[in-house]
Amino acid sequence: MAGSFTRYPEFTGRGNEDVEQNWYLCEAIWRARQTPDNVKSIELQTTLREKYLRWFIKWAEHNQNPLVDDIKRGFVQEFKVLQTDQQGPYELWEIKQK
Repeated sequence: MAGSFTRYPEFTGRGNEDVEQNWYLCEAIWRARQTPDNVKSIELQTTLREKYLRWFIKWAEHNQNPLVDDIKRGFVQEFKVLQTDQQGPYELWEIKQK
């Protein structure tokens, strides 16, 4: 679609962001736009903020010319939040009672 612009999710590092969900949104945008792999890495870097950006800079120093799948694997491994960490105290109490 010429002239349309879909915003990428920002990986801010605030709260309990679901990095897998944000990554899924990026992949959906890339698929819709038929984005080449070499551009995906650049576009992803523009979405990273705070701790995610710091992690990526350190990670990229040791991983020269990574594929997008390599970035995803390292990124999700580093920042994936366990389901129980995303739930509030009441929900955890409720689960415990069952």
